[in-house]
Amino acid sequence: MKHFCIGMLALVLTLTVLVQFRVVDQLAYQIESGRLRAEGEYLVQSGRDDQGSNARKIVETVLPAVVTIETESRVVTSRHADDAPKGDSDWWGLLDRSNDGDVDDDTNTNTDGPKADAPKKKDTTPESPKTDRSHWLSVEQGMGSGFVVDAAKGYVLTNAHVVDGAQKIRVTLADGRETQGKVLGSDSESDLAVLQIDEPDLFEVHFGNSKAVRTGDEVYAFGNPLGLSGSVSRGIVSAVNRNGVVLNEARYPGLLQTDAAISPGSSGGPLVNTRGEVVGVNSAIATTNGQFDGVGFAIPAHKVRPLLKDLIHGGPSMLGVWIANPDYGDAEARARKLGWDGHGGALVVEVMKGLAADQAGLLPNDIIVAVDGEPIVEGDELVRLVSARKPGSQVHVAVWRDGKRRDFDVTLDRKYAPR
Repeated sequence: MKHFCIGMLALVLTLTVLVQFRVVDQLAYQIESGRLRAEGEYLVQSGRDDQGSNARKIVETVLPAVVTIETESRVVTSRHADDAPKGDSDWWGLLDRSNDGDVDDDTNTNTDGPKADAPKKKDTTPESPKTDRSHWLSVEQGMGSGFVVDAAKGYVLTNAHVVDGAQKIRVTLADGRETQGKVLGSDSESDLAVLQIDEPDLFEVHFGNSKAVRTGDEVYAFGNPLGLSGSVSRGIVSAVNRNGVVLNEARYPGLLQTDAAISPGSSGGPLVNTRGEVVGVNSAIATTNGQFDGVGFAIPAHKVRPLLKDLIHGGPSMLGVWIANPDYGDAEARARKLGWDGHGGALVVEVMKGLAADQAGLLPNDIIVAVDGEPIVEGDELVRLVSARKPGSQVHVAVWRDGKRRDFDVTLDRKYAPR
């Protein structure tokens, strides 16, 4: 009985100490959270301090919410160099997931569209496991950035190209804690994804009015360039509403252009104004050597915010087609060869088997000209109209095919099922 009482007393004392430690941690977090909130309110109200710059206050307010994202993907790779896919010579250099960031010898450009976060390294283990002696399983490691948009629920916003195809996602917080990330929803067309992490005492950032951003405004780019976590660069907005940039092989309209340094590993980090508010998500660079050349791009906040809720619940609605604008480049030549002499629309390059468009009867080389009576000016208009509809709803899609207008009723799919 005596030993039992001593044991119970020791247990009570241990629990008391643990509770006290947690109370102290909570108190410290509340104090720091309150301080950062006050700093953020000051930034919003003032915009600038007496010395003309809020740089340190901006960093103190935003950096605790910025995370490093490391991914691991397993892919089957050909053993023979002759079988490897060959790149084409596009001048856009992207922020993630190119083959080790290498550039082909016969061209001085990165070839995979604007993916700026190349895998950190690539380990291959020949024939382990194997199903064919001519192939092996390789492990691709990628790196990017993100930031917490909801501290209570652990929601982290990043780029889709940072996490798409990843089997493992490790998220490192600004204070050094490491945890696993779960993809809630990812949308390759908007190049946005939302992860969820299970950690207490998180800090979050808030969105600003990106429609008010003007060329010449001072901005700060946060992220993990070249694996250097907790990095910040300062620059200006070089242009607003920049069109024609390729994200995930689709042309993305209306981007913010900045000369704030953005390098491989920066994808998904926040672009912040002098009020400490997020006005964009760093996503791409234009480059001739695979590294930053002074031209970076960010998805403006006003295009991000409407998609957040859908991404959290698995992603917005989709038709299930890959599209191109028939007024640009190769797609224009292809459309003219088909006999299309109109303007606008969205050329269907590929129909995803088994999804909404396929089930409704849409085909490659169809040109989508309207959704529910609203004309399609270009591909991003189609994405906007479809994303605004709820998954499972029916839309009326008008297409041009073989010189005639044809109409289809399409029941929309959800882009990604929650997982």
